[in-house]
Amino acid sequence: MASRQDIEAKVERLALEVLEASGVSLVDVEYLRGKQNILRVYIYHPDGITLDDCEEVSRGLSDLLDRDDPVPGSYQLEVSSPGIERVIRKRREYDLFRGRLVQVNCKRPVEDQNVWQGVLLGSDGDSIELKTAQDKRVVIPLELVARAQLVYQD
Repeated sequence: MASRQDIEAKVERLALEVLEASGVSLVDVEYLRGKQNILRVYIYHPDGITLDDCEEVSRGLSDLLDRDDPVPGSYQLEVSSPGIERVIRKRREYDLFRGRLVQVNCKRPVEDQNVWQGVLLGSDGDSIELKTAQDKRVVIPLELVARAQLVYQD
């Protein structure tokens, strides 16, 4: 039986095919095994995700999933936005969510603080950069990030 990571990687490749034409970005793929197996695909656009976006991606991805059959057995496909306070899980998300307000909890203090909140300026692959409300720029090595998540902005 294929591992969860293998299934997610295969579905991610298929999802990227669909998303190239749709104008939205892939955030993450989750495969959850249980009574009802669930395949979740999270998509993002800076202007927001609509129900039409989710339906379009779901239809296109369903066709590719039927063709390539990377998921064993039955499952429910869910396509949605990542949510307004999503936890950032993958390195690529730091660039995807550039310009968004984030909160970063550090494993050890960075510039004498364990928790930083600011606008995400991006990542160089080894660290992320934030701009705080006081216009201070902070560089946080990714190895020190315990948790990072989007923060709702009104």
